[in-house]
Amino acid sequence: MPLLKEIEKQLKGVRSLKDIVHSMRSLAAVNLYKTEKVLQSIRQYRLMIQGGLGLANYLLPAPGPEREGRSALPTAYLIFTSDQGLSGSFNEKIIDFVQQYESPSVEILYMVSGIRGRDLLQERKINVFLHTSAPSSIDGIKKAMRDLSDTLYLYYSEGRFGSLILFYNVYASVGRFTPMAFSVLPLDITQFKRDKSLPTQPHLYLTPEELLPLLLEEYLFIELYRALAESLASENGSRLKSMDSAGKNIDKKIEELLQLYRISRQEEITSEMLEIISGAEALTARRRGH
Repeated sequence: MPLLKEIEKQLKGVRSLKDIVHSMRSLAAVNLYKTEKVLQSIRQYRLMIQGGLGLANYLLPAPGPEREGRSALPTAYLIFTSDQGLSGSFNEKIIDFVQQYESPSVEILYMVSGIRGRDLLQERKINVFLHTSAPSSIDGIKKAMRDLSDTLYLYYSEGRFGSLILFYNVYASVGRFTPMAFSVLPLDITQFKRDKSLPTQPHLYLTPEELLPLLLEEYLFIELYRALAESLASENGSRLKSMDSAGKNIDKKIEELLQLYRISRQEEITSEMLEIISGAEALTARRRGH
């Protein structure tokens, strides 16, 4: 009987864990669905902005890399990770990628979005210059964007760093993502090519000189937004896969416990029957003795 009670206790605990895993899986699935829809729009809008910059570069061939006086300044690494765990190798992969990307000849300022990434860097004896919380949903990206862009603009204008590289996981599908590095500052407008399908002299409501700063501002905005959205999609896709795997392991454990419970219960019943038979035989023998 004590063994059966212990098995029942374990079953109750494992089933409670299954409920938690199911809830986390459902939340990850909802967040992933919403983020996938937003990502499609972000990627298309990003191409439009790049096309606008290519056109501005065509109309204003003079602007080049904004590097004057910044080559001696540190390089800022902005790394996008998560606040929440149970997301497989999501955080470890991007941190490993960053460390492989490092150059010993460059002074680096590490900036991290996400508690998990900050903790991983600190475990590896790397100082974190700036840390912010990572958004856990599409709605949270708006606030994160505002805080990040304001802080980065301030530090860049103060000369805290001379260049900025974004590190984030690019979402492919559930459980599949690719770490990437993308340099956003200083911006070299000459990298953008004009879309030759556009007219040579497009109709503009602003002069090219007025249009270019607005396009640059929008470009930096969309690159930050994209990094946050790609990272969030990758995180939830990885968590969804992890929860699926955990759910299968829990189901297997429940089946093992049920099988053990059935065997133990059968042994207990058999033992009880043997005791009854032995008692009956002893009573019969006693009566015959009389």
